Amino acid sequence: LRVLIWFICILAIVGNLVVLLVLLTSRYKLTVPRFLMCHLAFADLCMGIYLLLIAGVDIYTQSHYYNYGIDWQMGAGCHVAGFFTVFSSELSVYTLTAITLERWHTITYAMELERQLRLRHACAVMAAGWLFALLTALMPMLGVSSY
Repeated sequence: LRVLIWFICILAIVGNLVVLLVLLTSRYKLTVPRFLMCHLAFADLCMGIYLLLIAGVDIYTQSHYYNYGIDWQMGAGCHVAGFFTVFSSELSVYTLTAITLERWHTITYAMELERQLRLRHACAVMAAGWLFALLTALMPMLGVSSY
């Protein structure tokens, strides 16, 4: 299981960095689908960072997590890990929903160019998604709930 987590962690970080690099340095115009894919890659990159943090703690505790459990749960590491996992999960699901709705809209209104989704609309949708994901991930740090 430990090896699998490291494998997934490295794959998530490297793969999503490559996706971001390719999409952001492309000579082609930034379209709405590309824009949304960048946000999805970033959200998944955050999950890779979370897995890296958890795998690092596993190495630090030398598989004796139960000896460090209370210190971990009360420390900053747990809050950072909790933030990353909630933020990346919420942003990822939100972005996948936005991609699905964008594809539906594009197919439904394919012949009506004036109803095409513009990049500024996608920016507004994703700004709302980032705000939602940030607020959701910050709630436990503000005492509303716990990770």
